[in-house]
Amino acid sequence: MSRIVFLAVRSILACLIALNGDSAQAADAPERRETPIEQANARTMHELAWLEPANHVRPHKGFRADARGTQVPALLWVAYRENGQPLAVDQFQSARVNSYFHARLEAKLTQGCEQYRLPASSTDKLRLAGKLDIARLDRLARQVDELLREPGVKQDPREVNKLMHSLAMACDQELFEKDSLFQRVLATQLSLQRKASE
Repeated sequence: MSRIVFLAVRSILACLIALNGDSAQAADAPERRETPIEQANARTMHELAWLEPANHVRPHKGFRADARGTQVPALLWVAYRENGQPLAVDQFQSARVNSYFHARLEAKLTQGCEQYRLPASSTDKLRLAGKLDIARLDRLARQVDELLREPGVKQDPREVNKLMHSLAMACDQELFEKDSLFQRVLATQLSLQRKASE
């Protein structure tokens, strides 16, 4: 009888091992690491996300490690495709985010030059105005980042949300539109161009 029990237990264990063998082997197997080529491709895709001016960038509240390795609240930028798919995340004041906003400026300049046939002097003035709009956006982002780093007791959630909303609107829709310095200089240049052609 004990021999039968032993065989039954052994066959049940064999069935359990067969059923769970894949997960047991997966647990014992070392974690799969990305190859250097996969890592380089991921870095390249991350870099490319910031170089495409057609992508959208939105600010988000997040965390970053300070000098001691402690997680502190911070402003993060997230690059999205037009369909809303997130592509990359970067810290406030990174060179990649800065290059993204400058790429958007250059795309807007190219569009304006083609549409209105602006001379080089007007393009230079528009480029300067666009850089000042980017600087204004950077000041607002710096203000949000400083507010996020304040201790929680001092933070006013309404003020943080209001500034985050203003920053989101400024970087996604209004950076070179509506009340921007870029649009005001463009209107002035077009007016001067019309007067010169009359």
